[in-house]
Amino acid sequence: MVTLKGELPDIVKHNIIAHLGTMPENDLARSAFIYSARDNTQQALEALGYYQTDIMVKTEKTNQDPWLLILNITLPSPTLLDKVVISIEGDANLDPAFIELINNHGVKHGQHLHHGKYEDLKSDLISLALQRGYFNGELIESKIVIKQHYQYADITLHYNSGPRYQFGKVNFNDFELEPKLLASIVPFKNNEYYSTNTFHELQHQLQSTQYFGSILAVPGDKIEDLIDHKYSIPINVSLTPAKSHQFDFGFGYATDTEFRLSAAWRTPLINKSGHFQETKFEYSKLNPTGKFIYSIP
Repeated sequence: MVTLKGELPDIVKHNIIAHLGTMPENDLARSAFIYSARDNTQQALEALGYYQTDIMVKTEKTNQDPWLLILNITLPSPTLLDKVVISIEGDANLDPAFIELINNHGVKHGQHLHHGKYEDLKSDLISLALQRGYFNGELIESKIVIKQHYQYADITLHYNSGPRYQFGKVNFNDFELEPKLLASIVPFKNNEYYSTNTFHELQHQLQSTQYFGSILAVPGDKIEDLIDHKYSIPINVSLTPAKSHQFDFGFGYATDTEFRLSAAWRTPLINKSGHFQETKFEYSKLNPTGKFIYSIP
């Protein structure tokens, strides 16, 4: 069992417990746990900007527990952020999404140094770059400099996004559907800037037609034209047909129709022009209905 003593904010307590890890279940694990407790506690505190902390470690045996680890902690003043320099080089320098991230991130002058927020900001930069088609991006510099006897820290992040890629040609496998109809499903134009949202929209549009049993869309190899500064990435799509005929049968009861039977027959793809039909019947003594739909895209 572990007891924390001292005036500790909840975030500090939670981080210490997380760094200490799972409670040991045998004597050997208990010895290792106690031996590493000071270092793990120090790491937890430094992650939140508390350096040169006074940590006293004590163990006791009690009637209720075979052992008790007591950590008596005296926190110093936290390290504060002084200079925070975040620079973006490359095409992302003028990208509104990057400008918004830089203006609204949670690492600011005067705040407590928080290594977790610093790591989150690095991850956000890299993730945003991949989402928006900066596939050659690189974090050139990332550092924290502690200064003035741990009172202040400077953060520097320099990210080079490189060029932003555009959607290239969408390549479909051989499929019994008119090429013009397949092309009309694609929600973006050739040479439109890449984004994962638009890429997922392609998958959604294909699924919504119900023509296909399975859909696999993956980015292809990057194409780089260094002379004209054109960078694109083709999309390769593999499609399999849906079942030729789909049937549904139902049985139910409602106060307005009493017992009712229903049946539906759907042909999702009749020909390569994308025609489909759907026939529905619902029978009850009070309100029999039927519907036939033949759709031509």
